[in-house]
Formats: sequence, structure tokens, C-alpha cells
Amino acid sequence: MIDTFVVVGYTLIPVIATLLGGILASVIRMNQTISSYLEHLVAGIVIAAVSVELIPEILQTDTPISTTIGFGLGVLVMILIHFLIHFISDRGIGKILPLGIILAAIIDLFIDGVLIGVSFIAGTDSGILIAISLSFCAFFLTATVLSRMKSLQNSTISRVVILILIAIALPIGAFVGTEVIHLLPTEYFVEVLAFGVAALLFLGIEELLREAHKVEDNHLTPVLFFLGFWAVLIFKML
Repeated sequence: MIDTFVVVGYTLIPVIATLLGGILASVIRMNQTISSYLEHLVAGIVIAAVSVELIPEILQTDTPISTTIGFGLGVLVMILIHFLIHFISDRGIGKILPLGIILAAIIDLFIDGVLIGVSFIAGTDSGILIAISLSFCAFFLTATVLSRMKSLQNSTISRVVILILIAIALPIGAFVGTEVIHLLPTEYFVEVLAFGVAALLFLGIEELLREAHKVEDNHLTPVLFFLGFWAVLIFKML
């Protein structure tokens, strides 16, 4: 059984990426083209991590009902979160503070933390790969939030507070992912994995790639997607 504190310790990798993303966004202004490049790269990494780590674990269990329940719940939850964020934005809530994307980042990274914890239960190698892969996601999400806050001229103190809230969502999620899942029967573990697959695919396809394609593609953007996917495959082979 994996030690919870070891898992939470490994979340320092994406936590550091989160802090770096926030600091970079406070110093450098990302334009839409750079954001599109990052979105393609991160989407490739996330989808590859799902493909090489989480899906094979689910297939080994041979539990179609549990998989269906977990996957369905994952899709439903992500759609509800997506709806809530757009509801907040469309109502003009958060014109001074971008509450929609802040909430999205905190929830996404909490779920990422849970998936890191669950992945470590499946195997140390799986956990490390998921932690590293989701670090890129954490970097991009935080950079997006802090860039938006900077454009709204939010104070430095408010940006630091939000950055801390986003960063601690990861270790909290990892703690939940290890401590709670340990107490559940095996079939619930499969459901959580399936939930994670749906959540990460939603993040990679419905959020990252859809946002990325709002900017006109050039020859580099698809290359970055496949570069991210390839990097995860090679890392898995090492």
C-alpha cells in the first residue's frame, strides 16, 4: 500500500509547475498564439497519459458496469462544471475578478490531484507519469488564470492568494485520492479511474483543443500536439 505522504510529496511536481505558471504569467503577457501552442502541447500530453496509463488499468479489470458508471459520472460532472463556469461568465459575475476561470482551475486541479493519488494506488510508475503529465496542465491553467487577472489589473495580493488556492488544490486532491479510495471496495477504484479518464479527456478535447482552435492554426500547432503525445510514449518506454 502506497504511503499517503509519499503521494502528496509527488504532487510537489505539479505544485511547482503551478507556481512557475503563475509567476511567468505575472512577468510575461501571453498572446493568443502562444496560448494556442501551449494548449495543443498540453492536450497531447494529457490524452497520451490517459491512453498509456489509465485506460490499460481499466481494461485489466474487466468490469464494464463499474467502468460505465464511473465514465458516465465523469462526463456528467465535467459538463455541469463547464455549465457553471459559463453561467458565471455569461451573467457578468466576476467582471473585477475572473471567478469562472478561477473556479475551473481549482476544480480541475483538485480532480488532477485525486487522479494522481488513484494512479499511485494502481502503481508507482503510473502515479509518477500522471503527476509529471498533469504538471504541464497545471502550468497552463495557472498561467491562464494569472494572465486574466493581470489584464483585469487585479492587485498583487489577490493574485498571490488565488495562486496559493489553486496550488493547494493538488495536494488536497491527492490526499483524498489515496485516503478515501483505500477505504472503498475494488469496484469503486475502477469507477474512479473511469471517472478520471472522462475528466481528462474532457479537459484535453473539450477545453484545451477547443480553445486552441479559436486561433487560426499554422503548421506548428498540430506538431506540438503530437510532440506532447510522443513525449509521454517515450517516457513510458524508458
